[in-house]
Amino acid sequence: MKRRYFKELRFRQIRALVELKRRGGFAEVARQLQLSVPSVWQQIRALEDEFEVRLAVARGNKVELTDDGHLLAELGEPVVDSFEYLRRTFAERQKGLKRKLTLATTTYLLTYDLPPVIAAYRKAHPEIEINFIEQTSHEARTTFEQGHADLAIVGDRLLAEPGSHYHVETITTYNTHLICPTGHALLKAKRLTLAQIARHPLIIQNVGELRENATRAFAKANLHDFDISRSVDSLDLIASYVRMAYGVGLDTISPAVIADWKESSRRDLHLRDVSNFFDKEMIVMIYRAIGHEFSHIKTFRETVNRVMNLQSKTS
Repeated sequence: MKRRYFKELRFRQIRALVELKRRGGFAEVARQLQLSVPSVWQQIRALEDEFEVRLAVARGNKVELTDDGHLLAELGEPVVDSFEYLRRTFAERQKGLKRKLTLATTTYLLTYDLPPVIAAYRKAHPEIEINFIEQTSHEARTTFEQGHADLAIVGDRLLAEPGSHYHVETITTYNTHLICPTGHALLKAKRLTLAQIARHPLIIQNVGELRENATRAFAKANLHDFDISRSVDSLDLIASYVRMAYGVGLDTISPAVIADWKESSRRDLHLRDVSNFFDKEMIVMIYRAIGHEFSHIKTFRETVNRVMNLQSKTS
């Protein structure tokens, strides 16, 4: 007899037989196990193939177990009951486990965008321990893909496309801005051009790909005499160099920073969106598309989307 190996003995088949013994009909078993009646029949037939006996026979609208069926159901009943006990006990003890979440992200995101997210999540779930791995976007992406983080929130500029086993979700956009002192000519220009920007020394962050992006944009416009006078580590350093008259700043800036700009000590500096000349930067959340996702990780993702969406509406 040809055996159906895809129907080998499994717990669900024994459970179907035990439920059939208890309930006496395929329709009742199907409702209990949330299966179709044909699926229940398949479970029983798979057991019959495995043990090479007849376990159940239909008599009119009723189904009766054979002697072999009763014997196997009696032997399987403790297994089914033990599994249900295991499920309940696991659920009860699981509540007492210390859950951890590890997020790989950038220092910039942790400084400007993620604090409201983290605060909201910790307030709702103080029992969850959150660990951060602070790296560049590329390094954080690698850390996540190597399995050392549960999630990554990074800038996706020039990052390779992820495989089908990852989800990538855009959570916010950083527009590219000039940072200039009050009254600067680039702020006054009604129809700003790349040629006007190229006349001024530029101060750019050395983290990320904005420098390469700017170089490409100027080259495409046949402007080869532009000057990147400084490459620095942070937006605050860009602002300091602009104040010291080393040039004008160029950076992709978080909506959260833009919203707070006038409330900070940067009132002497002003922003001008130049995303029409330079690429925007998409900030994405990367998480696994295969395997079971723990509820506390899913809840964190939902918190990121809710809070970041609220921030974008108020910025």
